[in-house]
Amino acid sequence: MLFSGTLLVLVVVFLFLQIRTDFDRKLHAYSFDQSGMYELEFLNVPQDVQAQILEGKSGYTHSRIYVLGKLGMGQQSYTYGWLEDPDGLAHLPLEHGGRLPETENEVIVPRAVLNQWNWAGKVGSSITLDGRTYQVVGILQEQFEFYRRTELGPNSTTAPVPLLYIGKPDAPLEPAYQIDLYGSVGLSQAECDAVTELNYTLYPEDSRMFGGRLADGADDLLNKYEFRYDVNWLLMMAGIASVIAVLSIFSNLRGIFLERQGRIHLLHRIGCSRWRIGCMYALEWGIVTLLQTIVGALLGTLAYLGVFRFQVQVLELSDYSAFDAHPLTLERTYNPWLLGCLFSVGVMLAAYLITGLSTRYRPCSRVTRKRPGSLFANFSSIFRQRGITVIQFLALTLICTGTLLGYTYYTSNGKTGEYLNNTKVYVEPTYIVGQQEEKMLDMEQDGIAEYYETNSPNFVRIEGMNTEGQDTFILADPTFDRGLDDAAVEQFSGVTAVGCLEQTFLICDEPVSGYTGKIRFTADEEKQAIVEDSLPQYQNFFEPGQLGTKELYRVQIRLTNGDTLERLRPYLTAGEINPEQLNAGKQVLLVLNAPEETFQVGETLHVGAALCNTWAGIADLRQLDFTIGGIVVLPEDGDDLLRYAARSNSRYNFLTTAQGAAAVGLQNAAYTQLICPESIDGGKLPPGSLMTLISYKQLRQDYFIEKAMEYGGMVLIVVLMSLLGFSAYFSGIGMKIRMRAYEISVLRAIGTPVSRIRRRLMLDSMKLSVLACAAAGGIILWMQRIMEQAYEKMMGLEESMIHYEEIEPQVEQLMQRYFLANRCWSVPVAKPILLLLLVMCTLTLLLTWLGIRRFRGSIADSINNGRERQ
Repeated sequence: MLFSGTLLVLVVVFLFLQIRTDFDRKLHAYSFDQSGMYELEFLNVPQDVQAQILEGKSGYTHSRIYVLGKLGMGQQSYTYGWLEDPDGLAHLPLEHGGRLPETENEVIVPRAVLNQWNWAGKVGSSITLDGRTYQVVGILQEQFEFYRRTELGPNSTTAPVPLLYIGKPDAPLEPAYQIDLYGSVGLSQAECDAVTELNYTLYPEDSRMFGGRLADGADDLLNKYEFRYDVNWLLMMAGIASVIAVLSIFSNLRGIFLERQGRIHLLHRIGCSRWRIGCMYALEWGIVTLLQTIVGALLGTLAYLGVFRFQVQVLELSDYSAFDAHPLTLERTYNPWLLGCLFSVGVMLAAYLITGLSTRYRPCSRVTRKRPGSLFANFSSIFRQRGITVIQFLALTLICTGTLLGYTYYTSNGKTGEYLNNTKVYVEPTYIVGQQEEKMLDMEQDGIAEYYETNSPNFVRIEGMNTEGQDTFILADPTFDRGLDDAAVEQFSGVTAVGCLEQTFLICDEPVSGYTGKIRFTADEEKQAIVEDSLPQYQNFFEPGQLGTKELYRVQIRLTNGDTLERLRPYLTAGEINPEQLNAGKQVLLVLNAPEETFQVGETLHVGAALCNTWAGIADLRQLDFTIGGIVVLPEDGDDLLRYAARSNSRYNFLTTAQGAAAVGLQNAAYTQLICPESIDGGKLPPGSLMTLISYKQLRQDYFIEKAMEYGGMVLIVVLMSLLGFSAYFSGIGMKIRMRAYEISVLRAIGTPVSRIRRRLMLDSMKLSVLACAAAGGIILWMQRIMEQAYEKMMGLEESMIHYEEIEPQVEQLMQRYFLANRCWSVPVAKPILLLLLVMCTLTLLLTWLGIRRFRGSIADSINNGRERQ
């Protein structure tokens, strides 16, 4: 009896401790690690203004960042400073094993900066910066420089947040500027807006004020990552497990209550009142409930500590624990121990009440002796013990239902990518990299071990205003200085390097019917913007005889390395692939989606390329000639990696090497992607390339951890339900055998073989398994049908809508009313039901066989007991 309740409390406490930990980790990763744990940030704001904003506030905490200047290696230097942060408001996100610096000889550095310096050390190693040696005691995670206002991030200012941090200097140093941080202020949203408005209206660029609420990050987390839905799902599954636990406890209590009836009647006869007998049962219930709650909570906490230690030490997850979670986490997650206590009290109370009502014992009633009936009548009445059969059927049905619910909730089988608002949100577990022009690669399917990339060159698109179907005029960024050249790529064999030049176009004196991507300048405002923003030598772009008046056709030049060019030879339909001519910039390859005769091998093409000056102006305009050396046709069903590297989404494009493009003076001629079928030594890549690594092995590990965390709760719930359900089922088997012991012994005495009796018992049990699986399958199909009808209604609303806001209330109502955990899914369950039936039948036969073996002695002894009763 204690087993069922204790097991339920154990799993509930463990699961919700883990949920609290997951929420706290996500809160730090997606809120605090990105934005810090402060509510107010002041840069070069006078103290009297700060005091005015904080007027009326109390109990807040204050920290400072002192920015000392620049620190670096070689030509690459970055802002550095030190923290006076006793309350951890800056919240610098460190990689596993790191800590904050304590002395001026210790430093923490962002991972992105270390990659640029090509530093291959680890935490505890030494690093020399501007001639001084420091010990690296921590490495900041990669998102730090992006989300904070650092000089490497998109929100950089003239006075950025430091990238490097040392300990407090021994000798006082005059800071270049300081940043004041305040936490626990308790700002309202209106106050945050007022601070932001004041920042825009009163202070110059070298000062700033920022206000934000930490609670907003926690609320966004609940909605963005659907923690609320996952918690509700686990609560629902825990509720099913609780019903099974009630049945399991009831199956044990019922026999105990029946055995006690004689003793309770004797107590009543000697003067014990009904009240006192009820108090005895209540005291027993209280002791059992308290015992199973304490033991279950203790075991659940110990199990959580073991799993948490494994996550931190082996999987290297962050060490945020449920025991020291942030107050926002405590407010937005259930108390695991209180929840376990409620489940324990509710399950045990329900089991005692149902058992008491089912036995229908009245302490004041007399015990009457029933007249013995015939053997056939007794045999028939006992074999019709519907109460025990109902318990067994309900237990098996709930086990099957819970297992099928778990399968349909988490499986990808049969799910599609249809979306409407937050409905049916499901993505196949793929490892996508290299998204470019709506093309992408799957590291698993395309055999990619490592993928290096840097940001592609920025460019400005000048859209046509008065024409339809024309292409855009593109101006590339003249300051681009990242990426790899051919010398860097040639260090590795078998790799695929990819680059792209968007700013190129074909120049023709007359229209050419076979060319696509025609660029037209028909709007006066468009021409005026280009002329005004261009350098003086290019302000005549639209005068007669200049490029702006000729026929221009946008064409993309893609870049790839020599090894990839060699793999294109089977797709060569005309000409040849001459690496020397390509690297010299004398030839290019023409890549087609399908064979056509628009271009010919040996044809010389006049090509232009433009760089931007400001928003729409021309800073550089180059004209050059290319000769088509070969024609390559890459069909849709060809090699995915080759199509990605060599072909654009247009009908045709040119292909050459980065060396060939640079040889003729094309700007931005560099590879921005490096695709490796095997792991390479990334330390050989030039530091200035700013390449970042995506490892398939690491993605697999991260995906495994994510799914293990996601499925862990479901697996525990299913195991719990199985243990509880089969406990109730096994108890029912034993009870049936004990109640039939006399009749079975009589059948044996008259010569009925044991195998026949055993077969009869097993067939009865098998019927229950079949009926339970059928009932569970029917429940799942019925639920899915309801969700499908609601989803069809939602899609009908979407087709008839003009604006989503018009149907949003109806959609939300349908989702909340008919969708399970606010999701719509429809999964084929025929095969899972058959597999589940096979497993259930096997376990049923095993449990029945064990039950017969366990109670064989009582069956053999029951003949003598029957003779005495006669």
